[in-house]
Amino acid sequence: ALHTDPPAGGRRGRAGFGLIALLLPFVLWALLIKGADLPPIIAPTPIETIRFIFTENAYPIWKALGVTLPMAALGLIAGLAFSFLLAALSILAPAVARALVPVAMLVQNTPLVALVPFVVLAFGRGITASVFLAMLVVFFPAYVLLNQGFAAIPAAARDLVSVYGGSRWQLLWRIAVPYSISYFFAAAKMVAPMALLGVMVAEWLVSGVGLGNLLNISRPALDYETIWAGALISILISAGTYELVGMLERRTRR
Repeated sequence: ALHTDPPAGGRRGRAGFGLIALLLPFVLWALLIKGADLPPIIAPTPIETIRFIFTENAYPIWKALGVTLPMAALGLIAGLAFSFLLAALSILAPAVARALVPVAMLVQNTPLVALVPFVVLAFGRGITASVFLAMLVVFFPAYVLLNQGFAAIPAAARDLVSVYGGSRWQLLWRIAVPYSISYFFAAAKMVAPMALLGVMVAEWLVSGVGLGNLLNISRPALDYETIWAGALISILISAGTYELVGMLERRTRR
């Protein structure tokens, strides 16, 4: 078998576009602050914010991330697992799946703030509530993509399993899952940043711990350096998670 590497020019081009994509938000950030003539105490420049991240004053941010990131990972895994189970029902039990879709759409279209009292009553104000809210943010977009992947299975593949007497479980594991693996990674890339956002919102509204709570209490204290640094770190983590899932997808396809 022949193995061909991408041309060097193509690799350099992708690296150049990646560098531009990385630097452009910081350039726009600096130009916006300069154009609006905002004071540094309210809107620090990108260089000032990056410098602050590596000082001792940023220790509360890293400590808060130690609480937030594990909960975001749990929310992401739980949301993807729940969306997969709901999408799998479209093959294993289509009638049940059709009955659950309206409930899922109702939960998805209900503002997260409106669900907070019910979540607090059911799970309290601990880690479970934060993970559950993150799962709510994640599961529906992932379910839509996975359901599209299962629905796009060629009819010939379904007929082949049926002709040989295969069960719905065999159709799911032997045909549906391998065929829709690209949909799964697309869903994971889309919802991975949303899991972090969901946990931060939960920390702000429910648990009172983690990065979301830190940003909330920094606002009345006029600690804008912590706010900007925390926001920048969360954005970089979200972008890095997106790229990590993309790397896993490329390795899986190889």
